[in-house]
Amino acid sequence: MKKINYHNAAFQGMKIKHYRKKKKMTQAQLSDGIISVSYLSKIEKGTCQPSNEILKKLQEKLGISSYTSSERIAEKCKLWFMQLLSGDMIRATDYFHTYIDNNDEVFMGPYFNLIELHKISFYIQKNELDIVSKQIDSLSKNIDSYNQVEKYYWLKFLGDYAYKRMYFSEALNLYLDAETLIGSSSLITKEEENDLYYVVSLAASKVGNVHLSLTYTQKALNYYKNIYAFKRMSECHILLGIGYRRIGDLVKSEENYEAALKLAHIQNDSYLEALCYQNLGKLSEDINNHASALHYYHRSYQLSNQTINKLVPISSLMKLYYKLRDIDNTKKWLDKGLNLSTCISSEKSVYVLEFQAYHYLLHEYNQEFEASVAKTTLPFLEKQQLNREFFEFSILLASFYFTQHKYKLSSVYYQKALQVSHKINSLI
Repeated sequence: MKKINYHNAAFQGMKIKHYRKKKKMTQAQLSDGIISVSYLSKIEKGTCQPSNEILKKLQEKLGISSYTSSERIAEKCKLWFMQLLSGDMIRATDYFHTYIDNNDEVFMGPYFNLIELHKISFYIQKNELDIVSKQIDSLSKNIDSYNQVEKYYWLKFLGDYAYKRMYFSEALNLYLDAETLIGSSSLITKEEENDLYYVVSLAASKVGNVHLSLTYTQKALNYYKNIYAFKRMSECHILLGIGYRRIGDLVKSEENYEAALKLAHIQNDSYLEALCYQNLGKLSEDINNHASALHYYHRSYQLSNQTINKLVPISSLMKLYYKLRDIDNTKKWLDKGLNLSTCISSEKSVYVLEFQAYHYLLHEYNQEFEASVAKTTLPFLEKQQLNREFFEFSILLASFYFTQHKYKLSSVYYQKALQVSHKINSLI
């Protein structure tokens, strides 16, 4: 019995079905005089592999040329993949519409599955998450037919999607699963490999796994130093600074932030500069140097260009002024946060929930504050496994109950904060 190559069969079937629909032909019209309708149906489903003779007849009837330049296709695809990997979305978008999308030559080539998988990354970076969801649903039907390289990208891009939706623990597990497939092919380059190490470190940092984050960040940094990738070097130093701050090594933390800041200055990258100042502010706040913290947070705010990025220093300034009992400035920065976050959902930024909570708190809308934090914010943060944010909101609610002389409820939320702090410390 002939052994079916299911990967090839699924690919051939997909092409036949695509072109049949493109030609607006029914299965009966295409199969007439060649094979039975039921046999064509099996071919299109990828459950059987046609002979070369049958395949040739079907292609001729569909008007498909059997000739394609594999080198030319490979060159086009690899260039688009690299544009996506580097995050160069202006060029990637233009190249996609010019050379990739609806290109029969590309569709006929062996890179078809990889292109469809990279569309996940493409639409994630364009923030078109509805399209991403549909693309994932469509591609999930072919998982069993994927080769090792395709499985690698499937797992990595699923991780990117989970990360984008703030499911950081899920993203981390998917990235680590993808790592086991590195070495499957020359298509997984050193640049791709170290990009995976970097996103592992990002996800690990988000869930509070400091050891894992430091380990993978250092791996990635060693590579980026060798190729003088200043932007990614700066990002790695920021991650190292965060990790060292969390384990209490404040000297190494500051050294890495300063190294990141120098690299950001070299590139004249205001986004990275803002990120450095934001983290230097957090470091200063941790050691109760409030004047320096305020200076750094203000600098971060001034350098942040996009609305979503401004929310971070606004939140830090609001909370620090609240801690210092400077209510006028607290309200000033709260109002900025509320105005900027009007059109942003909580699924895109936790700060939306934070500004809402502080709005209720400062205006003494006690019932609204209690309901907002206890019934909406904390369940959301628990679901997303955002432990540090859960800790902060639990303390905020516990303190609120304490001031209201509701000591039993206060104790409940202090206990919740304590439990989650144990989780955080266990990961460190």
